[in-house]
Amino acid sequence: MADDRDTSTLRGQLRAYLVNKGIDPDKPFLCLNPQHDDTTPSMTFYDRKNFVKCWSCGAVYSIFDLIGLDYSLATFQEQKAKAADLFPTGLQGYSGPATRPRDTGGGGFRNGKNNSQNPMFAIDTLQTMKAMNQEKKGGSEMETKTQPQDLRDKYALWHSWVTQTSYWNERGINQETIDRFQLGYDPGRDVVTIPCTSAYYVARAVQDGHGPKYVNMAGVPVQLFNEIALEAALNEPAKPVWIVEGAIDALSLCQVGAEAMAMNSSSMTGILLSALDKKHALPPLILCMDPDAAGEKAAGKLTAEFEARNIAFMKVSVPEPYLDTNELLKRDSDALKAFICEIEGTVPAHIQAKAEKAREKELSELAATSFSSHLEIFYSHQASNVVIPTGFTKLDKYLGGGLQEGLIILGAQSSLGKTTLALQIANQAAKAGELVIFFSLEQSVNELIQKSVSMGSGKLLTQWDVKQIAADQVDAGDSRIMVYNQAVDQLFTYGDNLHVIREARTISAMAAEVFRITALTGRAPLVIVDYLQVILPDQGDQLNEKRHNVDFNVSELKRLSADRHIPVLVISSLNRGNYETDISQAAFKESGGIEYSSDLLLGLQFQALDPAIKKQAFDHDAEMAANPREVQLKIIKQRDGIAGARINFKYHAAYNVFEEAGF
Repeated sequence: MADDRDTSTLRGQLRAYLVNKGIDPDKPFLCLNPQHDDTTPSMTFYDRKNFVKCWSCGAVYSIFDLIGLDYSLATFQEQKAKAADLFPTGLQGYSGPATRPRDTGGGGFRNGKNNSQNPMFAIDTLQTMKAMNQEKKGGSEMETKTQPQDLRDKYALWHSWVTQTSYWNERGINQETIDRFQLGYDPGRDVVTIPCTSAYYVARAVQDGHGPKYVNMAGVPVQLFNEIALEAALNEPAKPVWIVEGAIDALSLCQVGAEAMAMNSSSMTGILLSALDKKHALPPLILCMDPDAAGEKAAGKLTAEFEARNIAFMKVSVPEPYLDTNELLKRDSDALKAFICEIEGTVPAHIQAKAEKAREKELSELAATSFSSHLEIFYSHQASNVVIPTGFTKLDKYLGGGLQEGLIILGAQSSLGKTTLALQIANQAAKAGELVIFFSLEQSVNELIQKSVSMGSGKLLTQWDVKQIAADQVDAGDSRIMVYNQAVDQLFTYGDNLHVIREARTISAMAAEVFRITALTGRAPLVIVDYLQVILPDQGDQLNEKRHNVDFNVSELKRLSADRHIPVLVISSLNRGNYETDISQAAFKESGGIEYSSDLLLGLQFQALDPAIKKQAFDHDAEMAANPREVQLKIIKQRDGIAGARINFKYHAAYNVFEEAGF
């Protein structure tokens, strides 16, 4: 949205705001990002665009962002109002502090502990980033590029020009390392280039004293250098990875045989921690920060975070009088090798053991996806067809013994008990010794437990009774407590066979969980999904219409049942227009995929809707109020059996239990 006149006028007062903070906007100044301990002026004011940008940490601020930081104002409306107070004429009249809050230690954002916004990209950053993207002419490449792109062609070009500079040779970096990491040189900017990912690199000025030494890419989040070292080190037992500040220090370590990665700035501890948090297993880490104030601060923060995360690490310093590993490489590469060998040889046994345990876990998870593991599961399934009884005698008779490999859809109108019926089948199958995986996308684990305890109470405990007893809200002598304990004890006898999973909300996540549990147990499970219409599409599969999403999920669930040779029972809602008619495939027309992909299609309805029973006008409210409710399960479609059968049940809703009528 374009600025109105007042906003645009106030935005143009950024120069005056900086001047009154004691900043000369015509030359680089220390970064105003409170999370960036800048020691080399790296922030620049862009007059035409009315924002400031740090080329080290990537922070971009408008006048409104800075006012938000300085006065602890979280919303744009508050920031704009304060700007109007400071510049009542829109031209002069600034009444704010004459010095920078970060320098005085005064009550600005940096010291005020206001965490209501991200200081890297603050409230108004969207406007300033739009301004950057809309700039069509002028400025350097690094100033105008804001979207990630594949830079590998540029890396190759810069790498081909590397002989035009002696910089790498002066830093002690040999040709093998230059080629390994595709280090380069850009003569147009007189910078050497260090690729970090296919879309991110760091540029280092060849000549010092002409602006910032290191320049990170504009508009692209800072990336770590050589993050792949974390995986490479896991291929060797207890092989450590060195964590350093600068990429050239990491290059120096790698050149003499170590595994090393760099944060690309002492202030980027958060980026490092985020990367580590995404790893399933980590090698031992050796923390080697520069011996200055910024390095010591980063080392202290990382030490605390590593300990909190139970990460295996040790902290070391480059031997005096050297300042970093690159200086040691330049002076004496053999001394750097000796230093590495000494440090890596003294990694404490408990740190090595912790890392090795994590590595073994990673290898175990890797083995679970191997073809051999798949073959074992495949072979075990070929011995006999998987048939899992539902625990309902008449239903199992019509199903040829129980639920078999294929996609099973159970549909019913809202509040008729389809989740309870599926949960009862899950409990009865688990009690019979079968493995059941229940993906509950709507009800909590506590709700399912409460229902199961009520279900096993012999129609003596309602779900409300269970909640009260579990919360110690009944008298100690209440007779219901004994019933409760007996029902809970019964659940414990087969509870290990029933796995309830809430976190997997996409088909791919469900498939991963099914494979993981199947691989670990060697058993073929009954999978139950509650319910179809709330399954999230996988990332990249976002479709325009709900019907298309449902169709896609149905086909993927069908594939899951075929791949694993297991029954997959999926609960589905019905079209509202079919609530008061005999259930048929038409009730599932929200998705054509249900009709065509399902192997077994079950519909739960009131008995009164059965044409053979229905003799008078259907009264929905009366049927819902009945105790017990008389319901019917109709086999609408059965690919390998007879369709059309109807099984009548009495549904005791208060006690969460279905009983086959006549048994």
